[in-house]
Amino acid sequence: MSHSEAGEWLQYTVQAEKAGTYQLSFRVASPGGTLSVDVNGKRVVKAMPLGNQGEAWSLTPAQSIRLNRGVNTLRVYVDKGGFKLESLHFNR
Repeated sequence: MSHSEAGEWLQYTVQAEKAGTYQLSFRVASPGGTLSVDVNGKRVVKAMPLGNQGEAWSLTPAQSIRLNRGVNTLRVYVDKGGFKLESLHFNR
């Protein structure tokens, strides 16, 4: 996603092989911006600042989140836009 604007959101279906805690990170290029994340309808990340690395891509860690075994719904909200989002990463 590029040229993000406040109020936009993206929804992902995430398949977890095992229930547990996963470190969530975002690969972003951002002159500033914030995002929030819901997992299965529950807010787990609130107004996370994305830093100010300009046009350079970087992996920005969020926090650990809980995923259920099987299908999970993850929704990313743009609170303050202007950033580019390339990918989401989950590490167990």
